[in-house]
Amino acid sequence: MGCWKAGGVSMDNFRVIYRILRYLEKALDYDEPDMNCISAKTMAISERRWLSLLAMLAGENYIEVVCARESVGRKTVTSVSSVRLTLRGLEYLQENPTMKRAEAIEKKASGKIIRKPDSPPPAARTGYQKMGAAAGTHIY
Repeated sequence: MGCWKAGGVSMDNFRVIYRILRYLEKALDYDEPDMNCISAKTMAISERRWLSLLAMLAGENYIEVVCARESVGRKTVTSVSSVRLTLRGLEYLQENPTMKRAEAIEKKASGKIIRKPDSPPPAARTGYQKMGAAAGTHIY
């Protein structure tokens, strides 16, 4: 990932935050979110960074985190078992300018154009359209 900056902070962190919040928004339709979809491995970041980002999001009340603790020998292992989006997190995702920039970067990186549910689909192309002066070059 590139080193995009927003106020001195790498946009990479905000892209990950956007992806987490966006998935959790979609997961509102599920009984339980699939934690593999937002895992550190899926996000291509370290476990430490992933946990730090989740802690920051929980600290701002954007998400609720359910942790499981297990004793293994002398160590206590804490793992994230579930994450849920809060109303405040939903507002942050929809209204924050940094999230809008992260969304634009995600769209550009994925090559997808994401339409709002109420916007009409693009018009179907029929026939051929000539491109420039290059004879025989067509797009559908």
